[in-house]
Amino acid sequence: MPVSLHTVTEVDVVHELSPGRRTGIDTFLTSLSRQSRTGGEPGRECERLDDHLLLDLRHGPRPGFVAALAHDGDRLVGYAQASTSARGHVVDSVVVPGAGDDFRADLLRPLLRALPPQSHVTWWAHDADRHLADSLGLTVGRRLLQMWVDLPVGVA
Repeated sequence: MPVSLHTVTEVDVVHELSPGRRTGIDTFLTSLSRQSRTGGEPGRECERLDDHLLLDLRHGPRPGFVAALAHDGDRLVGYAQASTSARGHVVDSVVVPGAGDDFRADLLRPLLRALPPQSHVTWWAHDADRHLADSLGLTVGRRLLQMWVDLPVGVA
């Protein structure tokens, strides 16, 4: 069900989560990950957190953990997380289908504001996120390409 920014009543920024809240977030993330693999929005085919962030959510949090949760009433409709890394913080977000970049920006902004000043932020974004990154003041540091091949590979 698409989310209108006007219906989102709350974005909570927290530095720790109860076990029950972690389980609820994990269920939300798993559900959206399944949806994206079976016909998600173009450009959002891997709507999931990376392993670093998932481990910190499920087994942490470690110092430096920050989460932003967007709700539409009692329903979780967006989740963003920052976890410490060797170079500062890694961030990412997951939102319900149809939420759009403005919604994602409204989720990421308070998360980024909650990080220590001058923190180095890494976001492994997709090309579809370019406009959003620009609106948040993030710049491209490097580009990664994902390449694949069906196996077995022929021997030349």
